[in-house]
Amino acid sequence: MGKYSQLGLKERNDIFVLEKRGVGVRSIARSLGRSPSTIGRELRRNSLGIGYLPDSAQKKAEDRRSHRKKAIESDGKLQDYIIAKLRFGWSPEQIAGVMKKDKMENRVSHETIYKFIYTPTGKYHSLYLCLRYRAEKRGQMYGRKHRSQVIKDRVSIHLRPEYINDRSSVGHFEGDLTLFGGSRSANLGILTDRRSLFTVLIKNASKRSEEVIGKMARLMSSLQVKSVTFDNGSEFAQHKRLNVDTYFCDPASPHQKGTVENTISRLHRFIHKNCNINEWSDEEIQIVALRLNLIPRKKLGFETPYSVFFSENQGVALQT
Repeated sequence: MGKYSQLGLKERNDIFVLEKRGVGVRSIARSLGRSPSTIGRELRRNSLGIGYLPDSAQKKAEDRRSHRKKAIESDGKLQDYIIAKLRFGWSPEQIAGVMKKDKMENRVSHETIYKFIYTPTGKYHSLYLCLRYRAEKRGQMYGRKHRSQVIKDRVSIHLRPEYINDRSSVGHFEGDLTLFGGSRSANLGILTDRRSLFTVLIKNASKRSEEVIGKMARLMSSLQVKSVTFDNGSEFAQHKRLNVDTYFCDPASPHQKGTVENTISRLHRFIHKNCNINEWSDEEIQIVALRLNLIPRKKLGFETPYSVFFSENQGVALQT
């Protein structure tokens, strides 16, 4: 299927002629190589009281597109709201979703916000830098190489119960480490709840399992963690110390713990992967964790991970 394009004046002239001849919508669509819904919508939206006229229809369509493009730039309050949310780390889809959820009067679609980002005004404010995937060339992504070490007492992800797989309750986490270009050993441990997407960040000085698992273990009881899914990295070899059910992905299959992989991608919007994580204080890292947890998510009906996790996990007191 070819890329969709807007109807032009020539096609609108053809629609006018065919309709006057009494040709039906489906036949017009077939003649122009368009879908019947496109032709039907065109006749409904751009007809006048005296019927469908191609010149008038073209002007109505152009006016409508022009109004959409200027909807944000012509509304200072709306513009400030969108810029503030973008800079806080919200995506255009999250902004539009919350606008709709809150029934804001002057709401716009996420596509309109994307277009605004690349207007002269948006470029002046460098809003594209707020996007998760910026307009820069991205390198090829590779999965991790197969690791030969066998983790003792490892339980395959294929044996993970269905009640964990279906994300019906909080307390079932995915865990991983993310490394940084400015340090060979220091890293961040990441725990993300599969149901609420609530995330905990833990700074480690090394990848040694005794440190990585030791720090995670200190958080487990306060978070009421019920299970954790890891990959096959040696840093998780002491997983039994966690005293919760643990499951492991197949070798070289990071997609099997896609929730935490997605979290890592979001994290690097705030802490660049080439930075030296040793220069970040624990307080600064926890501020980033809070930002991640306060951004509304489409998967949660545009609620925040923080609100979902704590509303469904009463009595939890987070200790870092």
